[in-house]
Amino acid sequence: MVATAGKGSPLAMEIHGSTAGKTCGILAGMSVQIHTNKEGKATVVQLQGKVDATSAPSVEQALVGTIEQGEKRLVIDCASLDFISSAGLRSLLLAVKKMKAAGGQIALAALQPHVKEVFDISGFSSLFVIHGSKADAIK
Repeated sequence: MVATAGKGSPLAMEIHGSTAGKTCGILAGMSVQIHTNKEGKATVVQLQGKVDATSAPSVEQALVGTIEQGEKRLVIDCASLDFISSAGLRSLLLAVKKMKAAGGQIALAALQPHVKEVFDISGFSSLFVIHGSKADAIK
């Protein structure tokens, strides 16, 4: 699945490729790119760039969509996440609530220090299991 949207344009979906039998999603044309693939028993959602008021709804849609497909182990790879706003935090909050209701778990991986500080200051660090690397989160 590829979702693209520019400022003021509607979100469009198209198929763009697959990884290990799962469709890989990329959100381009906005301030964030989203790559989704299955790695072992976890689904990894990689966020690249900035999650702000413009891109947060697409992040929320990708996360909630993955949960609604029945995934119980979700790893959000933040190694390339440069910025997250309060709108981005809200999207993650909605996803973690939906995942807990479904009996699953969301883990964060490889937070950059300045992004981790946002999670710590906001209290969001207590909502997630946080791992130093994607490999540790997938174990």
